[in-house]
Formats: sequence, C-alpha cells, structure tokens
Amino acid sequence: MIEARIGERTHPAALAVGAPLFMLASVFVSFAAPPFVGALLAALLGAGGLAILQLALAGRPPRLAEAAIDAIVIAAFVASRDETAAIWQLPSHWIDLLRLPSPGVAAACAFYFASAAAVQARAQRHLALRESLSILIAPILFNLLLSLGAAGLMRQLGAWLTFGAVPSDDICVILGRSVILTSFVEVLVGALCIVMSGHFSRDRRLHALLFIAAIHAVLTPVIADLPQTAGAAGPFAQFVIAVAAAALAQAGLWAIVFVLTGLAIDSLEGAPPIFAVAYRHWNSGFVKGAIYGGAFVFLLLAAAAALRAPALIREASNAPLLSAAIGGALLFPLAKTIVGSSDGTPPFFGRLWACYRNPRSYVRGIVAGLGVALALNGGLPELDGLSRFLALFLVGALAYAGVDLVFDMIDAARRRRVMDTWRVYALAALLGGLVGGALGWYFDAAQIEVVRAKFWAYAELNYQETGRAANHLIIYPWFAKWGATDLGVTGGGVRLFYNESLSGVINWSIAAPLFSINFFVLAAIFQRSLSPLKKLLSMEGFQGLFEQTIRVMRWGLWMAPVINSFLRQAPDPAWYNQDGGVRTVAATVANLTMPAGDFRSASLAVFTGLLAYDWLRVVIWFDHMGLRVATLVNLTFIGGDRADEAAARFAGHPARTRIIPDAIRRFATWAPLLIPFYIPRGAEWDTAWTGAEAIRTAAPPMAPSVAALAAAYVAAAARRLRGGRSHCAAMDSARAGGASNGRRTSRGDGRARALCAFKRLHGARAFLGWTGL
Repeated sequence: MIEARIGERTHPAALAVGAPLFMLASVFVSFAAPPFVGALLAALLGAGGLAILQLALAGRPPRLAEAAIDAIVIAAFVASRDETAAIWQLPSHWIDLLRLPSPGVAAACAFYFASAAAVQARAQRHLALRESLSILIAPILFNLLLSLGAAGLMRQLGAWLTFGAVPSDDICVILGRSVILTSFVEVLVGALCIVMSGHFSRDRRLHALLFIAAIHAVLTPVIADLPQTAGAAGPFAQFVIAVAAAALAQAGLWAIVFVLTGLAIDSLEGAPPIFAVAYRHWNSGFVKGAIYGGAFVFLLLAAAAALRAPALIREASNAPLLSAAIGGALLFPLAKTIVGSSDGTPPFFGRLWACYRNPRSYVRGIVAGLGVALALNGGLPELDGLSRFLALFLVGALAYAGVDLVFDMIDAARRRRVMDTWRVYALAALLGGLVGGALGWYFDAAQIEVVRAKFWAYAELNYQETGRAANHLIIYPWFAKWGATDLGVTGGGVRLFYNESLSGVINWSIAAPLFSINFFVLAAIFQRSLSPLKKLLSMEGFQGLFEQTIRVMRWGLWMAPVINSFLRQAPDPAWYNQDGGVRTVAATVANLTMPAGDFRSASLAVFTGLLAYDWLRVVIWFDHMGLRVATLVNLTFIGGDRADEAAARFAGHPARTRIIPDAIRRFATWAPLLIPFYIPRGAEWDTAWTGAEAIRTAAPPMAPSVAALAAAYVAAAARRLRGGRSHCAAMDSARAGGASNGRRTSRGDGRARALCAFKRLHGARAFLGWTGL
C-alpha cells in the first residue's frame, strides 16, 4: 500500500532526474571526500540513487536487504581507494591487488550504477546478489591481470610454489604468471557462469580448454624469443623456427583474447559459458592468429632473403623494369588479398587462391610494378606531394580501369561479352587512381626510409648478432602518458612483432568504447533519426555497443604492427597532421589566416601546451581517438555502404548493388589510421620540452594559441549542447501534439523523455562532444 502511494504521488520524470543526481554525487564523493566519510556518503548517496531509480522504473522501492547490498558494494569500492596509486599502476605488493587509484574507484562505482540501471531498465528488478558480487570482484580481477607485468611478484610466487627449489628466475616468473592467468580466467568465466546460470560449470572439457589457453598465452613471449637462440642451427632452420614461433606466439595471444571476449559477448546475450562455444571462440582466435603471424613473418623473411642474395640483386639491377614487372605480377594478388582482409571476410587462403587464379591480377601487378619502378628511377619520392599523387594516380587508374578495358575489349572481340558503359571504366579509373595517388603522396623519400628501417628490424631475428640494441618496449595506454607497462625486452624481429600485437590489444582496449559510441552517432546522422541514440540506451543497444567495442579491441592485435611500421612522424606542422578533429579544424583555420612562420610557431606552442597541461592532453586524446580517427574509420563502414550504392547507381546497376572491391574499401578504412602526425624534432623539440617544464614550474599565462584551441573546444561543446536541447524541444513538441490527438505514450517515448532529461541535467552532449556525440 505504501509503495503504491509513493508511486502515485511521485512523478516518474522527477524521479528519473533525481536518481542520476544522487549517483553522480556518489561518484564525486567516492574520490573527492576523505576515506571514511567518502565511503559512508558514497554508499548512502549511491544506494539512495538506485532506490529512486527503481521507484521510477518499477514503481516500488528496493527491499532493505537490496539497498544494503548496494551500500556495501559502493562502500567497499571507496574503502579500497589508494590516493598514492597512479592509474594502471602495476602492483608492487600482494595487498595492492585490493587497492584502487581514485579514478579507478570512481570508474568502479559508475560501472556498478550503470549495470544496476541496465538491469532495472531491462527487467525492472534489482541486481541479484551474485551479480553484485561479480561486479565487486571486477577491480580485483583487473589488478590480477595487471600483476602479470610485475616480474618481482611473479618471481616471488614462482619461488613459493617450488619452495625455492628452482634457481632460474625466468622459470619462476613463468610459473607465477601461469598461476595468476589461470586463476584470472577461471574466476572470470566462473563469475559469468554464476551470473548466467547460478552455479559454476562442472564441464571438465571447458576447464581443460581454459587451462590450455592460459598456459599457452603465458608461454607466448618465450615462444617469440625462440628464433634468437636458433642461429646455430643454420639459416634455413632459423627461418622455419621463426615462422613457426611467430605463428604459435600470435595464435596463443589471439586465442586467449578471442575466448574471453567471445564468452563475455555471449553472456550479455544470455548464454552461459559452455565448452562448445568456448572452443569455437578459441579455435577462431588460434587459427586467425597463426595465419596472421606465420604469413607476416614468412613474407618478411622471404623478402629479406631475396634482398640478401647478391646474384638476385645484380640481375634485378641489370633489368630493373623486367624485374619490377615480374615482382609486381607475383606480389599483386597477395597484396590485394591482404588489404582486403577483415573480420567478416572468407578464409584467407581461399581468397588468395582465387586471386592468383584471376589473370587480371597478374596484369594489374605488371602495370603497378612498372609504374613504381619508373617512379623510383625518375626520383619521384623527392618531388612534392602533388606531383607524387598525380603520377601514381595515373598508374593506379591504368592498373584498374586500363586493364579492365583491355580484357573487356579482347572478350568483346571474341564475342564472349558486351563492353560495359564508359561509366564503369571511369569509376574504375577514379577508384584505382585514388588508391595509387594516396600511396604516391604518402611514400616520399623520408617515409620510404622509415619503412625500410622497420622492415629490417623485423627481418633481423637476433639483435645481439646484428648489433642492434635490444630495448624494453614500454607503452603508456592512458593518454600516452600514464599506465607505463613494460612488455619485455625486444631482442629480435619476431619478439618485436609479438610485443607490438600485445601493445595493440592493450592500447585499443582504451579507445574502443569511443569508436563504438561514434558508430552509433554516425548511424543517427546518416539515418537522420535519433533512433540509433535511443537504441543506445536500451539493452539491445548496450549489447551492440559492447560487441563493437570488442571488435575494435581485437583490431589492435593485427593493426598495431601495421600502424607502427607505416605511421609517419611529420616534423613540419600542417593543417591535416594535428591530432584531433576540433584541433584539425582550428589548425586549418590558422593555416589559412596566418603566415607560414606564425602558423609554425602557433603549432609548436600548442604542442608545448600538450606536454605541459594534462587536461589538454586528455581532451586532445578524446578529440583524436573519439572524433577524428573513429569518424574516419566508421565512415567507411556506414558511409561506405552509401558510397558503394551510389557508385553502383552511377555505373547503371540497381540501387542496392555493391561494386567497389573489398580491397579498396578496406584500404579506405585503414588508411586514415596512417595520417601523419606532427611532432617537432631537433631544436624545436628542445624548445617544446623545456617550455613545458617552465610552464609546469612557473605557471605563466596560457599561450594565445593554446587559449584559442581551448575556446574552440568550448565552442564545439556548447554547439553540441544546443543541438541536444533543440532535439529534446522538438520531441517535447511532438509529444504534446500526440497527446492532443489522444495518442497513448509508448515505452519508447518514455525512454526518449529519460534521454532528454538526462541531457538537460548533465549536459551529456557537452561531455560527449569530445567523442563525436
């Protein structure tokens, strides 16, 4: 009776506004208030906010026990706060597994609130005890995963397990990591089983698979180091060992990532972890990783062996055009297959065989090879960007449209087919020309030298033998400054390849959610509807968001080595090489309105500000990954379909036909990731570094260029906020019209009202402006 009266007297919209206020206050208190007071206040505010939310959505408040569970979980998060800990800091003591940095506490509380709100919206119930406990142990699992990088703790654990009987530190580290990673995998999958089915899985096959996957993953760095010790076996044996080691190392890394992320996606869809599903995920990752790793290293080492053969080099030098034609014919089908590969494409070797069976592939390769040889011999890499673009545009157009035209004319002469319209060949010339022109513009003399140096870094299997320095690969996942993680010593090309793939999945796991949110926003823009954004607030939308996040994170496994091989540092600032979307617009305006010298000085001042002001670094990172890079990549999926259909209509095909080859579409997808980025060198780098140190020490007034960029970000956020309010006003007007006509309000309208209330309350558009919303 009391619950009914509460539901009658309280307007749901008012409760929907009050609940986020309480939860936001709880998150703020969790990291801003003193420990004991913060734990108490955060628990009360958080439990109160969730109670209000349940009252608004389900029409009844939670039971006392349910509210107590919320308060205990939130208080436990706040009690684990360690104000001295840095973001993503490796634990140095075992007790650190139970501690969280202040941002981690806020993130844990926010995740709990989001999970509780999602369950309330979907099932109109409170989180079950097993679900609350699963969220409670999530930070511990994360710290357990971080501890894999703490060699001291792993060595200590390995020594404990062997009672000090094993003198080798490396073996102790491997044993320690095996126990930690196996425990992590079992606890994670066990938590998924409990949440989904209420009990642990008793399937021995599932546990055996998880154990094998964890042990294999722990051994992957050791496997990647094997080619360094195989030099005495001879060149051919070292070649075989290197290819096998790269395949097995990548297979183990991909398999553990695929099986854990795949089971997590299945759990969101209501499917508990079972052996058959886990094996499918593991097998998919293992096979894809093995093919990627083996093919990557095989091709590199084969090319290196050819370049090390004096007789072959001498013959190629005597007949450069003939050699280029033969090389192009042999390599073009392979290059086309590799570039056209993505998550949803058919098996690699089947596509490769089909490409080699197509006679046009060889002729395209001959044209491309001759064009590249003529460009190199004519000194094209030394010319300006426009000249390189136009020259290779012609080569690309001839390789695509020219070859098609010749083959079609031959078939028409033999009466095997009818010639296509001029539109088909014009479209082919444009597509091929754009690909060739982009490659010509990108590969100037300096970039060719960068790729050459990286090629030999991969091809040298033992750096100690070749005199190359073996350094630790340290990455900074959080905004390229925090969360230093040592991936180990890079002593050879295969280990470098492995370390870069590992760094890719770590770094891209941070940026992946931004790509997913941006994907929904672009979908709303192209559909000219708020439906994708409304869907984002539903459980179905959350599942889609999570699946897209996992997909982007997996991209890092194979994209990182490619990006690190081709990414170009530009010492000279330009309008296009300033990181970030808003920053690019600001740089473009500055480039058009400033003299060249002033623009260079302004760009250097902004870069100095990036080093000096942490807030600016964070904003530019969100602007770059969430707006510029994510938009350019996602446009090729969402806008690419529209462009493909438009191209088909231009060529005379039905509207829904797709005619742009997969290789060209995937080239357009990944090419934006290789846009050069500005970073000063030499004296200008010294100026930026010392200038940033002076700013941090003396705190002088903000440089005009930095202030202008900050104003641009504020203006962009304000514009986004006004746009969100106008959408909400339009929806309010539509609802008023519907009510006057006697139409009933649907559940979708209720979600839309909640969305608008949330935007008005928090200015979500202002915050999400950095990510493209």
